[in-house]
Amino acid sequence: MASLCGTHIKPNRFNGRWRAKSRLKWNRQPPPTGTMWDTFQRLVKRAFCTKNMNRAKTLNIPLDTPLGSWYNIERHIEYDVYRSQNIMCKRPVEEGPSIFERYEIAGEANYFVQSGMRTTLVHASHPMSMSEGREGHYHPDHQYNIIDYPNEQRSPPMEGAKATLYLGMNMVTTEMAEQIHYAAEATQMLIHVQNLLRRTKETIEDINWRSIGRIKKRLKLHKSIRMTKMMYGWLNVGSQKVKMGQIGMCPCCGGDIETQRHLYTCPNVSMRQTIMESIKTAKSTLVRQGIPSSIYNEFVEQTCLAVNLENPDDTYSQDPELQNVRDQQSRLGEEAFMKGFLHKEWTRALNDRWTPAPPTEDGKKVHQKDALEQTVCLQRVLWEIFEAQWSCRNDILHGKESKTLTLDTEKKTNRLLEFHEKRNDLLRRCDHWMIDYPQDVIVKWSRSHKIRLLQNLERLKRIYDKEKIKDKDIAALRPITDFFQVVARTTPGAPVAPAAGPERCLRANSMPTKSTVGDI
Repeated sequence: MASLCGTHIKPNRFNGRWRAKSRLKWNRQPPPTGTMWDTFQRLVKRAFCTKNMNRAKTLNIPLDTPLGSWYNIERHIEYDVYRSQNIMCKRPVEEGPSIFERYEIAGEANYFVQSGMRTTLVHASHPMSMSEGREGHYHPDHQYNIIDYPNEQRSPPMEGAKATLYLGMNMVTTEMAEQIHYAAEATQMLIHVQNLLRRTKETIEDINWRSIGRIKKRLKLHKSIRMTKMMYGWLNVGSQKVKMGQIGMCPCCGGDIETQRHLYTCPNVSMRQTIMESIKTAKSTLVRQGIPSSIYNEFVEQTCLAVNLENPDDTYSQDPELQNVRDQQSRLGEEAFMKGFLHKEWTRALNDRWTPAPPTEDGKKVHQKDALEQTVCLQRVLWEIFEAQWSCRNDILHGKESKTLTLDTEKKTNRLLEFHEKRNDLLRRCDHWMIDYPQDVIVKWSRSHKIRLLQNLERLKRIYDKEKIKDKDIAALRPITDFFQVVARTTPGAPVAPAAGPERCLRANSMPTKSTVGDI
C-alpha cells in the first residue's frame, strides 16, 4: 500500500480505485461500501500514521516510520520499473510482461541511458518509479530520470555542479523549476498570445516574458488581473463600452471614443498633472533601485514620447550605444511600451552596464540586482504609471465632472420626458400615474431616482407591447357565427329548399348522421 519511496500512503489506496498488478488469483467478492473503506482507513492510520489522524482524504498520509530497504526476494506484484546499483529495467507496455528495456547510469550523472533489452530482471534489483522524457520533471517518488537521445551529443556537466538538468540541448543548473515550467508551457502559450495580439512569431519572442512573469507573481490577485486586462486590451474603457451599446466617450475630456492609449494622452488637466508626477516619481525610483543613469534616462525619454509629454530633464541627450534598444523597441509598436511589452534588448543593455556594488565600510557585500531584476524594476515603473492614470480616470468618471455621467443623465432625462409625452402609446392606462408629473419636476429628480423609475417604465412598456400584440392577434380572429348557414325547415323526405344566402348557414353535411335537418 505504501508508496515506492516508503514515506507515505497515497489516497487512492482507500477508495477502491487502485489495484496492485499481482500474479495471484483472488476470489471474486462484492465491492466494499463507503463505510467499510472509512473503517479500513481509520484502522490503518491508527497502526501506521498516528501523527496524521485528521489529514484530509485527498492528501498523502505520511508514515510515522518510513520503510527501510527492499528485501531481495521473489515478488508476486509486477512493477513497471526495477533498478539495481547501476542498471535499470523498464517494462514496456507493448512488448509483453517478460520483456524489459535495459538502461545504464551514465557515469556519475543523475540520469540513465538506454543500452538494450532484457528478458529477465537484474539480480538484486528492487522496484522504483521514475519520470521519462525531455522535461526532466521530478517527484518525491522519482529518484532518477531516464534520458534517451541516441542522435544528439551533449556537453558534459560543469565541474562543481551538484545537479544538472537537460532541457533539449540546454544544460540547466539553477532556477530549475522556472525552466521546467517554461519548457512545458511556453510553446503553446506563445502561440496563443501571438494569435491574441495579432503579432508575428518574431515580435512575440522578442518580448521579455520572464520579467512580466516575475512581476505578476509578486502582485496581488486583483492587481494581476487588472494588468492582464491592460496588456491584452480588455479594460472597460469607451472602446469596450461601445460594443455593449453604452456611451464610449472619454469621461475626462469628452472625446469621441476612449481607448487605452487615450489614458496617457487625455488633455484633461488632472490627467496631465497625474502623469507628470508619475514620471518624476518613476525617475527617482529607478535611481534608488540602482539602474544605470544612461538606461533610466533613455527609459524616461521613451515614456515621455509615448505619452506626448516633454522630458522634464532638460539636460538629457541620447546615448548612441542605446540606438539598438530604441530601434528594437519601436519594432514592437507604439502601444507596446506603455503596456509593459519591453524588448529583450533592455535586459542585454542592463547586463552590459552591470557592475557589482562596492562593499560597505565593514567589508560586507551589498546585494546588487542582476539585469533581469533591473528589468523587472522598469516593468513595475510602467505599471505604476498606468495605475495612477487609471485611478485618476475612475475618480473623474464617478465624480461630478464626468462628461460621460452628464451625457448619460441627459439621455435618461429625455427618455423620461418621452414617456411623459407619449404615455398613452407607451404605457397602459393603469401605469400612467408613475410618470404623471410636470416636466420641470421630472428634470429636477436625482440621477438614482431617474435610473430606478426608467427601469420600471421600460419593463412596463415591454409588458404593454406584448399585450398589444396579443390583442391584435385576437382581433384578427373571425367569430364562429361567420361560418354558420341558415337552412329552411322542411318535413322529412321533402326536398330541401335552397339557402337564402351565403351568410350564417348551417351545413347539413356537418350534422350527426342519425338526425335530419328538420329535427334540428
